[in-house]
Amino acid sequence: MARQGANVALVDFNEQWAQDTKDMIAEEGGVSEVVQTHVTDEESVKRAVETTVRVFGRVDILVNIGRSEQP
Repeated sequence: MARQGANVALVDFNEQWAQDTKDMIAEEGGVSEVVQTHVTDEESVKRAVETTVRVFGRVDILVNIGRSEQP
């Protein structure tokens, strides 16, 4: 999505994973913001949405991409 011009909020509990993705997006000229969030905590999610709206003005699309630390 970033390659197509979307601004991306990188919402993740693991800030380093989000930062790694932010770095990849930046290398290609994209715009993103790391928002450290614990998705099982309702208040944390509310803060993530508020932060995203404050930074980008709105939320247009939500995508959930799960990761696994399995070898």
